[in-house]
Amino acid sequence: MHLRLPLIAAVLLAGCATAPTKPAAPAPLYSPPTSGPTARLLLRVINPGGRYTISTYAQPVSCSQRQEVVSTTVKEPERTSMTLAANRLQTISFMQQPNERTACQVIFSFEPRAGKTYLMRGASDVQGCSIELYDATNPDRPVAETTRMHRERIGYGQNDNACKAITSTAAPRPSSAPGSAQPARGEDALAPFRDLLPGR
Repeated sequence: MHLRLPLIAAVLLAGCATAPTKPAAPAPLYSPPTSGPTARLLLRVINPGGRYTISTYAQPVSCSQRQEVVSTTVKEPERTSMTLAANRLQTISFMQQPNERTACQVIFSFEPRAGKTYLMRGASDVQGCSIELYDATNPDRPVAETTRMHRERIGYGQNDNACKAITSTAAPRPSSAPGSAQPARGEDALAPFRDLLPGR
């Protein structure tokens, strides 16, 4: 059985810009929760070249205390997944650096629910980078995650105060900005994770 994404998906975009001349200090590695309700986030990246980094923030409201999940230059990275604390706000960063002079970064927040499985797909090209986020708990019918919210970034690759703080930690509303919904790419994005999905 082929698992395909919905034809319409909410896509968050960011354009490329000049990379910081002084990169942030290395961030500590992400430590998954050891107790309490959790959700699983599957990570898939289409990397045309250069380095990409996926991070999360211990302080999701202010995008502070960055923790690195994965950082690599592999063009065809192996599947990766992470465990998130559920039923609370989470903030994720996808940053792509095709070379030492340019970078693009998308930061978003969402509220994963206990026991659910999500898929984040990151991609980049000469114009910038993008992420798509799906609730893939039902592998036969993945749907665009409605709680995701695009965060306004401050600078690039910062470990603290990387985006403008939001005023409430309630579940974010889906973006309604014009053009925020675009057709998803046609490949079978869930295929590499079939054995990890619920009911498999």
